[in-house]
Amino acid sequence: MCGMWVIIKGYALNVEYFSEILHTLRTVPDFSSVTTQLLDIPKDADTRDKNPIIKLCDGYLKLLFPHVKDVDDINKRDFEEYCLKPAKEMRSIIKKTA
Repeated sequence: MCGMWVIIKGYALNVEYFSEILHTLRTVPDFSSVTTQLLDIPKDADTRDKNPIIKLCDGYLKLLFPHVKDVDDINKRDFEEYCLKPAKEMRSIIKKTA
């Protein structure tokens, strides 16, 4: 191995490519507006629960539905099944351990 130049193959290439995609998606602001439009947040919702769930939903939306630019680009049932439900489950695990 010479210096910092290493030939990447196999899984390493996939991980490098995937991490670059995630880094690029991190700066795309459109997802948070779509998420907030799709969620029915009660007015008396606890901020300590609401904010993490919104951020987790954003993350799932970016990963699973990167094509979404507008609320009409995603089925609300798909959003609830693949973004909201896992986000709530993850938040409940954190609440149980705290």
